[in-house]
Amino acid sequence: MSFRAHKRTSFWIAKSVLFCVAVSLSSSASADAGKKKVAVWKIEQISHVYGPVTFYVADDAVKAIFSKQNATCVMAAPTWKVTMEDSVHKNEFDSSIATWASKGFHIADKTYGGQEAARRTVAWQGKPALEVVYKIKDSDPLQEQYEMLYAESPGRSIAVKTEEETYVKPFKMSSHVQSFFQGIYNHPVPDSLVVDHTRVYTNGRRDNLVHTLAITKVTVDSSEFSYPKGYKQVSSVKMVMNYVNRKKDAVGVFEDLLGVDTKSH
Repeated sequence: MSFRAHKRTSFWIAKSVLFCVAVSLSSSASADAGKKKVAVWKIEQISHVYGPVTFYVADDAVKAIFSKQNATCVMAAPTWKVTMEDSVHKNEFDSSIATWASKGFHIADKTYGGQEAARRTVAWQGKPALEVVYKIKDSDPLQEQYEMLYAESPGRSIAVKTEEETYVKPFKMSSHVQSFFQGIYNHPVPDSLVVDHTRVYTNGRRDNLVHTLAITKVTVDSSEFSYPKGYKQVSSVKMVMNYVNRKKDAVGVFEDLLGVDTKSH
Protein backbone atom coordinates (compact mmCIF):
# COMPACT_ATOMS: atom_id res chain seq x y z
CA MET A 1 0.00 0.00 0.00
CA SER A 2 1.31 3.44 -0.94
CA PHE A 3 1.84 6.10 1.68
CA ARG A 4 -1.02 8.17 0.19
CA ALA A 5 -3.44 5.22 0.29
CA HIS A 6 -2.43 4.36 3.87
CA LYS A 7 -3.01 7.95 4.92
CA ARG A 8 -6.45 7.96 3.27
CA THR A 9 -7.42 4.70 5.04
CA SER A 10 -6.29 6.00 8.42
CA PHE A 11 -8.33 9.16 7.88
CA TRP A 12 -11.56 7.21 7.27
CA ILE A 13 -10.91 4.92 10.24
CA ALA A 14 -10.43 7.91 12.54
CA LYS A 15 -13.56 9.55 11.16
CA SER A 16 -15.60 6.39 11.76
CA VAL A 17 -14.35 6.16 15.36
CA LEU A 18 -15.25 9.78 16.03
CA PHE A 19 -18.71 9.21 14.55
CA CYS A 20 -19.32 6.19 16.81
CA VAL A 21 -18.19 8.14 19.87
CA ALA A 22 -20.47 11.03 18.95
CA VAL A 23 -23.46 8.70 18.53
CA SER A 24 -22.70 7.03 21.86
CA LEU A 25 -22.45 10.36 23.68
CA SER A 26 -25.65 11.57 22.02
CA SER A 27 -27.54 8.44 23.08
CA SER A 28 -26.26 8.78 26.63
CA ALA A 29 -27.26 12.42 26.75
CA SER A 30 -30.72 11.59 25.41
CA ALA A 31 -31.18 8.91 28.06
CA ASP A 32 -30.14 11.32 30.81
CA ALA A 33 -32.43 13.98 29.39
CA GLY A 34 -35.32 11.51 29.61
CA LYS A 35 -34.81 11.19 33.38
CA LYS A 36 -36.54 14.04 35.15
CA LYS A 37 -34.75 15.31 38.23
CA VAL A 38 -36.72 16.32 41.30
CA ALA A 39 -35.57 18.39 44.28
CA VAL A 40 -36.60 16.62 47.50
CA TRP A 41 -36.02 16.63 51.22
CA LYS A 42 -34.05 13.63 52.39
CA ILE A 43 -34.70 12.48 55.95
CA GLU A 44 -32.43 9.81 57.46
CA GLN A 45 -33.66 8.09 60.61
CA ILE A 46 -33.02 5.02 62.74
CA SER A 47 -35.95 2.98 64.06
CA HIS A 48 -35.33 0.69 67.03
CA VAL A 49 -37.40 -2.01 65.30
CA TYR A 50 -36.81 -1.50 61.57
CA GLY A 51 -33.30 -0.10 61.50
CA PRO A 52 -32.31 2.57 58.94
CA VAL A 53 -35.19 4.42 57.27
CA THR A 54 -34.76 7.03 54.53
CA PHE A 55 -37.54 9.35 53.36
CA TYR A 56 -37.65 11.35 50.11
CA VAL A 57 -40.25 14.13 50.33
CA ALA A 58 -41.32 16.08 47.24
CA ASP A 59 -44.23 18.49 46.83
CA ASP A 60 -46.45 15.80 45.32
CA ALA A 61 -44.88 12.52 46.45
CA VAL A 62 -43.20 10.71 49.33
CA LYS A 63 -41.05 7.60 49.48
CA ALA A 64 -39.83 5.66 52.52
CA ILE A 65 -36.99 3.14 52.16
CA PHE A 66 -36.61 0.38 54.76
CA SER A 67 -33.25 -1.07 53.72
CA LYS A 68 -33.16 -3.79 56.37
CA GLN A 69 -36.48 -5.20 55.15
CA ASN A 70 -35.80 -4.64 51.41
CA ALA A 71 -39.07 -2.72 51.40
CA THR A 72 -40.27 0.69 50.29
CA CYS A 73 -43.42 2.74 50.73
CA VAL A 74 -44.53 5.15 48.00
CA MET A 75 -47.30 7.73 47.73
CA ALA A 76 -47.67 10.02 44.72
CA ALA A 77 -50.13 12.31 42.97
CA PRO A 78 -52.63 12.19 41.41
CA THR A 79 -54.02 9.03 43.04
CA TRP A 80 -52.24 9.50 46.40
CA LYS A 81 -52.37 5.74 46.83
CA VAL A 82 -49.98 4.43 49.46
CA THR A 83 -48.11 1.29 48.36
CA MET A 84 -45.84 -0.86 50.51
CA GLU A 85 -43.62 -3.10 48.37
CA ASP A 86 -41.17 -5.91 48.97
CA SER A 87 -38.46 -5.97 46.30
CA VAL A 88 -37.34 -9.52 47.18
CA HIS A 89 -40.63 -11.40 47.13
CA LYS A 90 -42.32 -8.92 44.74
CA ASN A 91 -45.29 -8.33 47.02
CA GLU A 92 -47.22 -5.11 47.39
CA PHE A 93 -49.92 -3.84 49.71
CA ASP A 94 -52.08 -0.86 48.67
CA SER A 95 -53.99 1.54 50.87
CA SER A 96 -55.95 4.74 50.42
CA ILE A 97 -54.34 7.76 52.06
CA ALA A 98 -57.30 8.09 54.46
CA THR A 99 -56.96 4.50 55.69
CA TRP A 100 -53.19 4.85 55.90
CA ALA A 101 -53.45 7.98 58.06
CA SER A 102 -55.82 6.28 60.51
CA LYS A 103 -54.15 2.86 60.70
CA GLY A 104 -50.82 3.16 58.93
CA PHE A 105 -47.58 1.53 59.80
CA HIS A 106 -45.57 2.78 62.74
CA ILE A 107 -41.78 2.79 62.84
CA ALA A 108 -41.90 2.89 66.64
CA ASP A 109 -44.23 1.23 69.12
CA LYS A 110 -47.40 3.22 69.63
CA THR A 111 -47.89 5.31 72.74
CA TYR A 112 -50.88 3.48 74.23
CA GLY A 113 -53.19 5.78 76.13
CA GLY A 114 -50.43 8.11 77.25
CA GLN A 115 -51.66 11.34 78.78
CA GLU A 116 -49.85 14.51 77.75
CA ALA A 117 -47.93 15.75 80.77
CA ALA A 118 -45.84 18.61 79.41
CA ARG A 119 -44.85 20.62 76.35
CA ARG A 120 -41.71 22.64 76.04
CA THR A 121 -39.58 24.34 73.41
CA VAL A 122 -36.19 22.71 72.95
CA ALA A 123 -33.30 22.95 70.50
CA TRP A 124 -32.75 20.22 67.95
CA GLN A 125 -29.59 20.50 65.82
CA GLY A 126 -29.58 24.22 66.49
CA LYS A 127 -33.22 24.74 65.48
CA PRO A 128 -36.32 25.29 67.63
CA ALA A 129 -38.36 22.17 68.26
CA LEU A 130 -41.34 21.06 70.31
CA GLU A 131 -40.92 18.32 72.91
CA VAL A 132 -44.05 16.61 74.22
CA VAL A 133 -43.92 14.32 77.26
CA TYR A 134 -46.59 11.66 77.68
CA LYS A 135 -47.20 10.03 81.06
CA ILE A 136 -48.00 6.32 80.82
CA LYS A 137 -50.60 4.99 83.21
CA ASP A 138 -50.09 1.75 85.11
CA SER A 139 -53.07 0.17 83.36
CA ASP A 140 -51.89 0.94 79.84
CA PRO A 141 -51.68 -2.01 77.41
CA LEU A 142 -48.02 -1.13 76.87
CA GLN A 143 -47.32 -2.08 80.48
CA GLU A 144 -49.34 -5.26 80.09
CA GLN A 145 -47.25 -6.30 77.07
CA TYR A 146 -44.12 -6.41 79.20
CA GLU A 147 -45.80 -8.32 82.02
CA MET A 148 -47.41 -10.85 79.69
CA LEU A 149 -44.15 -11.45 77.86
CA TYR A 150 -42.13 -11.95 81.04
CA ALA A 151 -44.76 -13.05 83.54
CA GLU A 152 -42.25 -15.34 85.27
CA SER A 153 -39.30 -12.97 85.09
CA PRO A 154 -37.94 -11.43 88.29
CA GLY A 155 -37.74 -8.17 86.39
CA ARG A 156 -41.43 -8.11 85.48
CA SER A 157 -42.02 -5.12 87.74
CA ILE A 158 -40.23 -2.88 85.23
CA ALA A 159 -42.61 -0.22 83.97
CA VAL A 160 -42.73 2.54 81.39
CA LYS A 161 -42.85 5.94 83.04
CA THR A 162 -43.02 8.42 80.14
CA GLU A 163 -42.58 8.75 76.40
CA GLU A 164 -40.89 11.83 74.96
CA GLU A 165 -41.34 12.93 71.36
CA THR A 166 -39.55 15.81 69.67
CA TYR A 167 -41.20 17.51 66.67
CA VAL A 168 -39.77 19.91 64.08
CA LYS A 169 -41.18 21.68 61.04
CA PRO A 170 -38.23 21.78 58.61
CA PHE A 171 -40.39 22.44 55.54
CA LYS A 172 -44.00 23.06 54.54
CA MET A 173 -46.05 19.89 54.03
CA SER A 174 -49.13 19.41 51.89
CA SER A 175 -52.15 17.80 53.53
CA HIS A 176 -51.39 14.51 51.74
CA VAL A 177 -47.79 14.47 52.96
CA GLN A 178 -49.01 15.20 56.49
CA SER A 179 -51.40 12.23 56.24
CA PHE A 180 -48.55 10.02 55.05
CA PHE A 181 -46.40 10.85 58.09
CA GLN A 182 -49.42 10.48 60.36
CA GLY A 183 -49.51 6.85 59.22
CA ILE A 184 -45.77 6.53 59.80
CA TYR A 185 -45.54 8.08 63.27
CA ASN A 186 -49.11 8.12 64.64
CA HIS A 187 -48.39 11.50 66.21
CA PRO A 188 -50.78 14.29 67.27
CA VAL A 189 -48.81 17.30 66.03
CA PRO A 190 -49.78 18.27 62.44
CA ASP A 191 -47.40 19.57 59.79
CA SER A 192 -44.37 18.21 61.62
CA LEU A 193 -41.83 15.39 61.77
CA VAL A 194 -40.96 13.23 64.73
CA VAL A 195 -37.18 13.57 64.94
CA ASP A 196 -36.73 11.82 68.29
CA HIS A 197 -38.86 9.42 70.30
CA THR A 198 -37.58 8.24 73.67
CA ARG A 199 -39.14 5.78 76.11
CA VAL A 200 -38.28 6.33 79.79
CA TYR A 201 -38.66 3.52 82.36
CA THR A 202 -39.15 3.68 86.10
CA ASN A 203 -35.67 2.23 86.65
CA GLY A 204 -34.13 5.21 84.84
CA ARG A 205 -33.40 3.45 81.56
CA ARG A 206 -34.00 5.40 78.34
CA ASP A 207 -34.62 3.72 74.97
CA ASN A 208 -34.36 5.79 71.79
CA LEU A 209 -37.15 4.48 69.53
CA VAL A 210 -36.67 6.94 66.69
CA HIS A 211 -33.54 8.97 66.05
CA THR A 212 -32.94 11.38 63.17
CA LEU A 213 -29.47 11.54 61.67
CA ALA A 214 -29.97 14.32 59.10
CA ILE A 215 -32.46 16.34 57.07
CA THR A 216 -31.00 17.62 53.80
CA LYS A 217 -32.07 18.88 50.35
CA VAL A 218 -31.03 16.60 47.47
CA THR A 219 -31.95 15.83 43.86
CA VAL A 220 -33.26 12.43 42.74
CA ASP A 221 -34.78 10.89 39.62
CA SER A 222 -38.55 11.21 39.42
CA SER A 223 -38.64 7.44 38.91
CA GLU A 224 -37.99 7.09 42.65
CA PHE A 225 -41.70 7.77 43.12
CA SER A 226 -42.96 5.24 40.56
CA TYR A 227 -45.38 2.56 41.71
CA PRO A 228 -44.25 -1.06 41.25
CA LYS A 229 -45.36 -3.04 38.20
CA GLY A 230 -46.06 -6.75 38.10
CA TYR A 231 -46.00 -7.24 41.86
CA LYS A 232 -48.37 -9.60 43.65
CA GLN A 233 -51.16 -7.95 45.64
CA VAL A 234 -51.25 -9.08 49.27
CA SER A 235 -53.83 -8.44 51.97
CA SER A 236 -51.74 -6.85 54.72
CA VAL A 237 -48.61 -4.87 55.51
CA LYS A 238 -47.37 -7.89 57.47
CA MET A 239 -46.98 -9.81 54.21
CA VAL A 240 -44.67 -7.09 52.86
CA MET A 241 -42.55 -6.20 55.86
CA ASN A 242 -40.36 -8.78 57.55
CA TYR A 243 -42.41 -9.17 60.70
CA VAL A 244 -40.47 -12.25 61.84
CA ASN A 245 -37.31 -10.20 62.26
CA ARG A 246 -39.31 -7.35 63.73
CA LYS A 247 -40.68 -9.63 66.45
CA LYS A 248 -37.21 -10.96 67.23
CA ASP A 249 -35.85 -7.41 67.46
CA ALA A 250 -38.69 -6.30 69.74
CA VAL A 251 -38.22 -9.31 72.02
CA GLY A 252 -34.51 -8.50 72.11
CA VAL A 253 -35.32 -5.01 73.39
CA PHE A 254 -37.46 -6.47 76.17
CA GLU A 255 -34.85 -9.08 77.12
CA ASP A 256 -32.12 -6.47 77.24
CA LEU A 257 -34.36 -4.24 79.31
CA LEU A 258 -35.10 -6.99 81.86
CA GLY A 259 -31.62 -8.42 81.91
CA VAL A 260 -32.64 -11.79 80.48
CA ASP A 261 -29.76 -14.10 79.55
CA THR A 262 -30.66 -15.07 75.98
CA LYS A 263 -27.84 -17.62 75.78
CA SER A 264 -29.54 -19.82 78.33
CA HIS A 265 -32.77 -19.98 76.32
